[in-house]
Amino acid sequence: MAADYLILSTTRSTPADLASALTQWRAQIAADVGYVQLDAKTFNLKKEGSWTDTQKATAQTVLDTAPTASPQLDAQHTLDDLPIWAKALALVIMDELNILRGQHALAPRTQAQLITAMKNKAATL
Repeated sequence: MAADYLILSTTRSTPADLASALTQWRAQIAADVGYVQLDAKTFNLKKEGSWTDTQKATAQTVLDTAPTASPQLDAQHTLDDLPIWAKALALVIMDELNILRGQHALAPRTQAQLITAMKNKAATL
């Protein structure tokens, strides 16, 4: 099956958070969707196989309704792709805090709770 391309333009006045848009394109259209940004408002999307009219409309809607790009969203996305050393550091600190929590009869924090807390904090900065 050959790759097919779709050029999308948007009239939005704020830049889209493209990491969020890509996640939605892959969830709603196809797991292999990729894109290249041609200019501030024009994108070239690629996937295997032909684009259906429904997929084209979905792709446009995702672009037009994606959250606005922000430093907070960038930080949240970056947390998903932390290098191993940063993950290790965060987990060592969490282990140390869990020792202290145990001394006060508090339940330990899990890795999932740590990641959620970090993303929530990044959203407030």
